[in-house]
This record gives sequence, C-alpha cells and structure tokens, in this order.
Amino acid sequence: MTDKKESKKKKSAPGESSKKRASNKRASKKYTPEKNGPESAEKSAAFPVVGLGASAGGLTALRELFSAMPDDTGMVFVVIQHLIPTQKSRTAELLQQKYTNLPVREVTEDIRVVPNYVYVIPPDRDLIISGAMLKVTEKRDPKGMHLPVDTFFTSLAKNYRKSAIGIILSGTGSDGTAGAQEIKAGGGVVFAQAPESAEFDGMPRSAIRSGA
Repeated sequence: MTDKKESKKKKSAPGESSKKRASNKRASKKYTPEKNGPESAEKSAAFPVVGLGASAGGLTALRELFSAMPDDTGMVFVVIQHLIPTQKSRTAELLQQKYTNLPVREVTEDIRVVPNYVYVIPPDRDLIISGAMLKVTEKRDPKGMHLPVDTFFTSLAKNYRKSAIGIILSGTGSDGTAGAQEIKAGGGVVFAQAPESAEFDGMPRSAIRSGA
C-alpha cells in the first residue's frame, strides 16, 4: 500500500514541471535589449536602418532626400557626414528646421535608435551601430584618413544584414565604398546619388564603379 501511495505522489511531479515550463515561457517574453544587452543581428533587424554617407555638397543632397521622404517609413536614418573637427555642426538643426518633420538628434552619447527618427554624427567622432544602440567612438586613426562612412556602414552590415540600407550622396574621395561593399555582401541594399546630380561626384561615382 505504501508503494502505491508513493507512486501516486510521484506522478504529480510532471504536472508541476509543466507549470514551471509555462511560467518560464511567459518570463522569456519579458526580454528587452535595454536590460539584457543587444540582440543578435537577425533579431535586432526588426526595422530597416538607413545609413546616409555624405561629404562636400551633402547638405543639399540631404535636403532634397528628406524633403521628399514620407514621415512614417518605419525606418531609422543615420546621417554620417564629413565635418570640420573643430566647429560645431548645424546639420541636425538645419534638417529639423527646414527639411523634415521627423525628429532629428545629433548623437553625443550612446543612444537606442527608434524608427522614424534621424540621427546625425557629431564632429570629430565616429558612429557605429550595435544591436539597436548607436555608439559614439573616437576616430579609429586620429592621425590618418578619417573614413566615418566606411566605419558606420561596416557596423551596419554586420548588425543588420538584409535590413541594412546604405545611401552614398555628394562628396569627394571614396569614403563609403568599402562599407557599401560590406552591406551588399551581407544581403543589404546600396544606393548612390546620380553623379551628374551631385555637387561633388567622387563618393557616389566610386561606389558605382565598385559594383556595390
């Protein structure tokens, strides 16, 4: 008799385990990147992130692009522009006041990105994206050539893969070309401004020639 009772008591254990498993399932839904760190590349790509690379003549190109952009695309826009290191940038201010209804923010500290926002690189710094976080970093090579578009595009390709979009606008040189190739290799999409419409065609022409 004792054995049978003990056997019955033991049979209740699986029911308890099921409840625990259900409770654990519910608990797993509470995961948030802010508390648990950045998600994987596949999970973090819940929305597309658009990197906009520009240099000389870039403000005019940005004005034309954002003036024609709907307010609710569901995308994040990150403007990476070549800026004079010792001067305060007015790019964020001008975009907000004149060219777009989207909220615009110059990134001076690490920040979580939100769709339908525009984020602008600060002077004398690099930006990278990790998961859903934009991070401000020191220039990779302070004494060498500063390539902020390549730096951001490379991190964008790594983190967002098929949800990464790179757009190269007016500018001199070839910054953005290597990063654009990374985006394309990861399954993302790259656009370049038509060279004949750019004030300075070096950057878009370089990207086009590379096949990115």
